[in-house]
Amino acid sequence: MKTAVLTHGWGFGDAVWRPLAGILAERGWQVRLAGLPGYDARPACPPDAWPATLSDSVPEGAVWVAWSLGGRLALQALVGGDVRPSALCLIGVGRDFVSANGAGLPPEDFAAFRGGLSEPGRLLRRFAALVAHGDPQMRRVRRALADIEPPPREALAEGLDWLERPLPRPPMHGLPILLLHGRRDALVPEPAVQALEKMLPGARRTTMDAGHAPHLSAPAAVADVLEMLA
Repeated sequence: MKTAVLTHGWGFGDAVWRPLAGILAERGWQVRLAGLPGYDARPACPPDAWPATLSDSVPEGAVWVAWSLGGRLALQALVGGDVRPSALCLIGVGRDFVSANGAGLPPEDFAAFRGGLSEPGRLLRRFAALVAHGDPQMRRVRRALADIEPPPREALAEGLDWLERPLPRPPMHGLPILLLHGRRDALVPEPAVQALEKMLPGARRTTMDAGHAPHLSAPAAVADVLEMLA
């Protein structure tokens, strides 16, 4: 049986995978969730332990699907060498999340995220608008994100720290890596994805007519892409 391990990104927990997980299950996949520490009642742990914690939830031979911050942590986990997926699909990931040269989110915009930590609910509503921005299914994406319970403030702050860290260059060892990018992504611009492609020679790329969360706006199309990885 094919196994997909799904890792969410910053701000929103396992619930972001409901549409895709349902479709994969209908197609005969075993679906496992490897969420970030502090989210969905998972125990917190020191930020430097986040990649290893995720590794423990990824069985050998699984297709690891990781979104945004989750994808950055997945690449960090590969550097540790304790995780052996059969393939890695990175959704909405660029080399730099924060960049002053147009290859990431402008520093002043990222600073506004930190400034909003005092009101997590309001901050995540603003973030949801950015996740959905430009997507042809914008209303669907916003509805899906609207009712997700925010994680503890500490988990949000630690996640922001991870988003600012530079990505490592992981050992490839022939691992198939797919970069899945929404051409209307308001958070990860095209130059950031191009920079990641250069950093990961051999990685393939699929571009969809979507925003930052194609697994919410077009889950069946994302499932089709994963079928080709399995």
